[in-house]
Amino acid sequence: MIVESIEFTPATPELKATIQHHWASNAGDHIALGDDCCSIVAIADGRLIGLISAKKRPLADPVAAMSEAWISIVEVHEDFRRQGIGEALVSLVIDWANENGIEQVGAWSESIRTEALLLWWKMGFTFARFEYKSGDRKCHGFTVAKRLR
Repeated sequence: MIVESIEFTPATPELKATIQHHWASNAGDHIALGDDCCSIVAIADGRLIGLISAKKRPLADPVAAMSEAWISIVEVHEDFRRQGIGEALVSLVIDWANENGIEQVGAWSESIRTEALLLWWKMGFTFARFEYKSGDRKCHGFTVAKRLR
């Protein structure tokens, strides 16, 4: 479904509650609210079609004086993918990070999330592969980062 007009708006406690009750995954659990957070929803024709949430956090020693905006979730409803909505949401977090003196934006993605990985690549993020266990299954994914300063 192609949409003509999309509104990007900061998440509120009310929108978070809506996400928790109506979104197909646990997306609402990842929406962070507060001064050190950037959570934005995409709305078209009154319908929630996408969301992103990032939180400012310090990097690890020895660079703990620097910070990153860690994206805990970026989702676009399957009916609205491949229209630039995810890219717009990530760009809004990058803008917020730049405005707040944050040195990098980071996230992680499972290797099976091809669309997300292609988005990170298109937007100039770097990749580092890691392995993890899910039950008895060995899986892998990628941490991604984009240096801003």
